[in-house]
Amino acid sequence: MTWFGSPDDPSSGDARGALVRVLSSDRGRTAGAGVYLSGRRLLTCAHVINLALGLRSLSPHNPGEVTLDVSFPVLSAAELHQARLVAWIPPRSPQYGPVADGSLEWDGDLAVLELDEAPPPPVSPLRWLEMERGQQVRAWYGGGQPFSYADARVGAYDGRICYLDGQLSGAAVDEGYSGGPLWSVTDRAAVGLVVGRITAPDGAFSAQDTLRRSWGLGWQSVLRELARVGAAPEHVNGGRERSAATLAEAESVRDMMVGPLHSLLGDPRARADHATVLAA
Repeated sequence: MTWFGSPDDPSSGDARGALVRVLSSDRGRTAGAGVYLSGRRLLTCAHVINLALGLRSLSPHNPGEVTLDVSFPVLSAAELHQARLVAWIPPRSPQYGPVADGSLEWDGDLAVLELDEAPPPPVSPLRWLEMERGQQVRAWYGGGQPFSYADARVGAYDGRICYLDGQLSGAAVDEGYSGGPLWSVTDRAAVGLVVGRITAPDGAFSAQDTLRRSWGLGWQSVLRELARVGAAPEHVNGGRERSAATLAEAESVRDMMVGPLHSLLGDPRARADHATVLAA
C-alpha cells in the first residue's frame, strides 16, 4: 500500500488539505495535529496519542489498538472520523531508554492511525521531499484555522531531529501543533513533522534564553523510524526522495560496520593516519 501519495496538482494550495485534528477522548479539546498520508492512513506523534487518552505525554507504553476521534479542518468541524492505532513508535531517549519529564528533545515519537474508510475530497495527500537546512517551513495548529499558521526556518538538521527558528512576529509553534506537517513554502511540499518546542526556563526571561525555537523530525527521519517497525510506505512521489527500503538498508549496513571498524580503528591516531592515506 502506498501511504505517501501525491496530489494531482502539488503546486496548488498548502498542507491544510492533509491536516488532521486529533481530539481528546472526551472530544472537548484538540490533543494535537496529524497528517493524512493516503488511503486510510494518518500519521501523528505518539505523545499526541498519549495526550488524547489522558496519559503521561512521554509514556513509552503502547496503548494497544485504541480508537480516537479525528477530524479534517478542510471538512466540516462537526464531521468526526474514527481512527485506530496500528503502528506505535514510542518517545525514547538517544540511549533508547525512557524520556524523563522536562526533557527538551527525544527520538522516536510517531504513530500511524487507520481510518475505517478513506476521507472524501478535498482531503488529499501531500508531496514529500527531503528536509534541508535553510528551508522556510510553515506549520498549523491542529484545528487548522487559517490564522494559526506559524512560520519558521530550518536552522539545523543532523539527520536525527531538526531545529526550527520562528519569526518574532505572528504565531509561534505551541501546544496543539505537534504531529502536523512542516510545509516547505518554496518547494510546495511537506518535509517533516512538528514534534516539540524548546522553551525558556522558569523565572525571569534572559537575553540568553531561547526564543521561538521548536523542533521536529525531517522526512528522512520519519521514513527511517517507520522502517524500524515495518510501517514504511512502499513508494513516495517527489523530487529529492529516496525509498524507505534504501534508507533502511543504508542504516543497516552502517550499523553492521560500526563494530568491526571500531575494533580495527579504535585508536584515534590510527584513524587519523588511515584517513590521511585514504584522502591522498
